[in-house]
Amino acid sequence: MFHFTPGQRIFLKCISWTILIIFIYLWGMQIPLPFAKVTAMYRRLLLKSPISIVTFYTGSNLTQLSLFMVGLTPTMVGMLFMQVLSYNRIFGLGALSQRQMGYLQQIFTLIFAVIQSAALTFGFGLTKTVYQAIAVIIILTAGSMFVTWLGNLNGTYGIGGTIMLILVNILTGTLPNIRQSVNNLLDLPNGKFYVFLLMLMGLGIAMFWLAFMRAYYPVKMVDINESSRTKPRILPLGLNAGAMMTIMIGMALIMMPLTFGGFFPQLTFLTNPIFDAVFAGVMTFFLFYFFTFVQYQPESMARGMRGNGLYIIGIHPGRPTQLYLRHKLWTLSLLGAVLNTFTMVFGMLGPRFLGKYSGFALIPMNVMMILMFMSGIQEQIEMYLIPRQYEKFNNKETNL
Repeated sequence: MFHFTPGQRIFLKCISWTILIIFIYLWGMQIPLPFAKVTAMYRRLLLKSPISIVTFYTGSNLTQLSLFMVGLTPTMVGMLFMQVLSYNRIFGLGALSQRQMGYLQQIFTLIFAVIQSAALTFGFGLTKTVYQAIAVIIILTAGSMFVTWLGNLNGTYGIGGTIMLILVNILTGTLPNIRQSVNNLLDLPNGKFYVFLLMLMGLGIAMFWLAFMRAYYPVKMVDINESSRTKPRILPLGLNAGAMMTIMIGMALIMMPLTFGGFFPQLTFLTNPIFDAVFAGVMTFFLFYFFTFVQYQPESMARGMRGNGLYIIGIHPGRPTQLYLRHKLWTLSLLGAVLNTFTMVFGMLGPRFLGKYSGFALIPMNVMMILMFMSGIQEQIEMYLIPRQYEKFNNKETNL
């Protein structure tokens, strides 16, 4: 009989929950949306805008009319809304408990789900009657909230939380396009050689992002409660701290002008790929800085360091420390903001110029997102499997 440690049993249970949740999520993506049909305006949106790319990175899929087509987009926007309110301490949100903040975010998610569902239904004329439109809005809203619940359920009982659903959506949505582009490349003379070069390029991109995700600037600190001979402590300021949230929420935001494009058919720039790519690039650049400062918060860090008797070498505690950290974050985050912006814009504009090789434009963004997601999932898996390492160590000591 197999002998499992408590950590391994929990891990297997979490894996079972995650597999079940992924199955339900993929199944819901295939359930046709009742009363709705693809109109000429909606078909034009799919053909002339990058929406087929955008949706896969937000846990949704607007390329087909299904129960879960709105997906996690309202969740992403609601999360950003809450982050902005909390960071700026608007409406006294800082006094709310974590549970109350969660309830409030769910309310925002519901509001944005209704808005997006209504915009898609009425803006693109997916239904024939008002009663059908109301039914479709209710179904789409319920589907989006159900997907949000699945993500939260996976966070509680499974592995990876909401990002696992987005990861599955990326793989199932973009891999067929990449595979078709590879097949087209193989049809060329020396096609296998080109595919080999493509694989080397993908490996190089993966190695770069792995290194960049772990790169940080070491800020040296001194503890006044320790001996002067003690080595300085290191405060690591990550160079790519805001990347994962930036891409997910940036994609959710770019869906807003696409969603409301049906209400303003005369404003053709709303569904213009170049406008969408520029809009996404600008949003990505500023969102990267926003989430970097949300993660580090120089004011809170400076206050905490002063309270714990820590100070940065050569910098006075208090406000000078805050200004120093703020300056460092602005400077150090520039490269990450530029790289993430370029990756986003290339992923959205690349298919427009690559033609039948359009899938290759998705490789840099896919590699970056998959590596970031897998990094977070790996940490959770290791948390369950660490006891196994201690068990091996104890067995060796017993044998000795």
